Amino acid sequence: MNVKELMTRPAKSCGLESSLEQIASIMKDYDCGIIPIIKEDRTLAGIITDRDICLATAALHQKPSDIKVQNVLGGKVYTCSSEDDVDAALAKMHDYKVRRLPVVDEKQRLIGIISMNDILLGLPRWKGEQSQALSSAKIINAFQAICSHGHAIAAA
Repeated sequence: MNVKELMTRPAKSCGLESSLEQIASIMKDYDCGIIPIIKEDRTLAGIITDRDICLATAALHQKPSDIKVQNVLGGKVYTCSSEDDVDAALAKMHDYKVRRLPVVDEKQRLIGIISMNDILLGLPRWKGEQSQALSSAKIINAFQAICSHGHAIAAA
């Protein structure tokens, strides 16, 4: 099964000039925790999560309406293609410990997003070889890797 069969299309997105307040409002309205940030040509500039918004607001001691997303974007963004096998997308999620992957075309333009939710909710539709190739064990394994902490938590 290919990513295009499960991905959310179109993905809600914002431009580099958007404020964190605007982005948070979109997240609330569309019940999502991530927004891809795109350039004018729809190529992917980065992503921002609800957690990123909270941390940036606290660190900068500014109102979300005063912070432009372009000033807080950072880090590597992992993507996939709509033609990728879902198993390959799941492997990326596992390896990079991310719950969502922006889906881009050959010119790196945003066309959608695939999430662990999409994969989990799509599992019952798969039959025969597809359900064997992408087993629930693989999904659980990926989710465990995503949820694992990269550092030890000190006891209180």
